[in-house]
Amino acid sequence: MSSDFWDASIEFQVCSCYSPRAEFVSCNSIFQSWVLVAPESGAFEWNSHNKAGVKMSGQARFGDIVCIAPGMPFNRHVTQHMAYIVLQWHFYDKAGQPLPMEWLSGQSQVGDTLRLQAIIEHVRALEGRRDGWSMRRLGHLLEELLHLAWQTRQEREVHDPEMRQAALLLRQRAGENFSMAEISSTYGLGPVQFTRRFRAAHGCNPIEFLTQIRLEKARKLLVESSRTVEEIATECGWASGAYLSSVFKQHLRQAPGEFRKRHRV
Repeated sequence: MSSDFWDASIEFQVCSCYSPRAEFVSCNSIFQSWVLVAPESGAFEWNSHNKAGVKMSGQARFGDIVCIAPGMPFNRHVTQHMAYIVLQWHFYDKAGQPLPMEWLSGQSQVGDTLRLQAIIEHVRALEGRRDGWSMRRLGHLLEELLHLAWQTRQEREVHDPEMRQAALLLRQRAGENFSMAEISSTYGLGPVQFTRRFRAAHGCNPIEFLTQIRLEKARKLLVESSRTVEEIATECGWASGAYLSSVFKQHLRQAPGEFRKRHRV
């Protein structure tokens, strides 16, 4: 992240929140402010270019954010019914002059998807409110969201092949019932050493990482399948539907049934 981010002032403009839909309100736009699209479910394809004319494109889903600079084309198309939020703002330096922030343009990933979901929920709760406190709060939420994306980039620069393999192993075995001591012993480490190295490589401890993976899968199954909560809990590696419900309420502040009703097309 460019150092000018930390000196920048964010002038928040507007937020818009959408329930699952088959297409954007507009598929081709040029915004006069920075714009960010964060999917909550579903997916979309997009393309644009930066001020240097370099083409950018990708497919984004939950866990990704797409940021496009002012004055740049933003072409997009929903590929899977998508619930999402849109944030718009301006960056200014200490003298009140616009900041280019070219490094931000394009698609970024947010590693801490639990926090991402919480931010989206907070944004939805503030939609339509234009009072000073709400606008200031939205600016803080946006800044936190951009910081999470930067944090993910930084964490990926940590070179620890064993911990990269450990993350892959956790992802592969997420639907199984196993102990973290079993995973740590695979690398000849005790639980404390394993946790310390994993956090250094990925920015969260192994339990948090595993919970994120299981929650992502549970969210997807709730929206895209008719499986019961008990069946989804078993498929995601949890002991029971009651435990899945407890985790959902702790991290997403709603029951699985409420989440399914809200996000299902």
